[in-house]
Amino acid sequence: MEKGYLPELLQSLTLPERTAFRKYLCSPYHNVRTDVLALFDHLCAQPATPVQRSAVYGAVFQEKPFEARQLNYTVSYLSKLAEDFLAQREWEADEDAQGLCLLRSLRKRRLSRLSERAARTVEKRLEKQPRRDAAYFRQRYLIDFEQFRGHLQQGRGRDIDFDSFTEAHEKAFVYEKLKLGCMLQSRQTVASREYGAGFLPVLLEFLRDHPWLEEPAIAAWYHGYFIQTDAAATGNFEQLKILIFRHGTLLPDDERHDLFLLAINFCIRRINSGDPAFSKDLFDLYREGLSQGIFLDNGVMSRWSYNNIVNTALKMGEADWALQFLEDYRRWLEPAFRDTGYFFNLARCRYEKGDHADALECLTRIDYDDILQNLSAKTLQMKIYYDTAAWQSLDSLLDSVAIYLRRKKVLGYHKENFSNIVRFMQRLLALPPGNSAAREALRQELENCKVLSERGWFLQKNGLFLAN
Repeated sequence: MEKGYLPELLQSLTLPERTAFRKYLCSPYHNVRTDVLALFDHLCAQPATPVQRSAVYGAVFQEKPFEARQLNYTVSYLSKLAEDFLAQREWEADEDAQGLCLLRSLRKRRLSRLSERAARTVEKRLEKQPRRDAAYFRQRYLIDFEQFRGHLQQGRGRDIDFDSFTEAHEKAFVYEKLKLGCMLQSRQTVASREYGAGFLPVLLEFLRDHPWLEEPAIAAWYHGYFIQTDAAATGNFEQLKILIFRHGTLLPDDERHDLFLLAINFCIRRINSGDPAFSKDLFDLYREGLSQGIFLDNGVMSRWSYNNIVNTALKMGEADWALQFLEDYRRWLEPAFRDTGYFFNLARCRYEKGDHADALECLTRIDYDDILQNLSAKTLQMKIYYDTAAWQSLDSLLDSVAIYLRRKKVLGYHKENFSNIVRFMQRLLALPPGNSAAREALRQELENCKVLSERGWFLQKNGLFLAN
């Protein structure tokens, strides 16, 4: 069948979902049309490549003459059933939604005793789960709202606790507005454009010293907003760090991940602006994030998280910790980058421990198809050759990397960074022995260079000569 909505929808189903959907179609409660089931079976039996509509029609309606209108109707009916099936799957996975729907249905039937019993069950389940996010406050409000309407039916409007009722509603809104404010702030940074703040500034002022900041989840997004907008918001950073360390389980996994990233990015900005004290905070965040499992997405860790965690540990002098991390999380790496990521970072750890030969051996086991991974590995090779006085090998490598960079047109920021690494390595090699003035000039140039990931290494090597 030509590529369209229904084939794409069915192809997205996993094998267990297809099995469940077929049972759904076989139930007379949902479907009594045999042509719809036949269409589903035929489409699932076909490869992903498109087939002709006439062939689909023949498989579904056998010897009947082709009729486009009939096929369109069957396709439409199956599409609607597939949508209903997916929506029901989501509903079945949401116990809160199920409980609320039952509560609403009982209230509409004026079954007050059964409704109150259902409300107690729903409330007990809500309070038992650990999350205290916007979904919690909104569910709290919706339960109270249904009870309020039930009480009105019985002429008992005064029985509801309006303070609790309205507070839950307002907390849900405040929480969502703070979270949205953080999302918009992040988007503004990426897209380089301004978005309307609405009355978020008024809300932020309202929350200043407000008792609602004692709610850890609300407070986390409140402080998260300020560390995005103010590079000097160290107090907000400290509060956020405490909150996500102590109360991370109150947040859904995706929100906890986002808040950790806000804190991590704040540390990186402070480090890049010349405040190395935040390196320890960054390392603490990575270790706590690992303990809370926030760097795993469906059991997979991205190579960027893997690299960044190792890099931070090595900057803190924690080479042994980094080596253990490499072994513990190797199996969680994306399969396509597992060996390359492991051996590249193992080489970095070996280099930090002074095992230059082992580091070079690890680099021979890397797949160099990835441009940035290739350049990072070449940079490590340069450092090893420099440390071991392999000058001829270093000169040859510098020439090949310089040629490689000139040929690449789409590296952007990374091209500037690696070009600077090559340039400063050549400058370091060309410095005359004993010329402290030239080395002081190089030091100033290194410190003033805006894009240089290996600044610390170059300053260290240049400083060794200055000290002598």
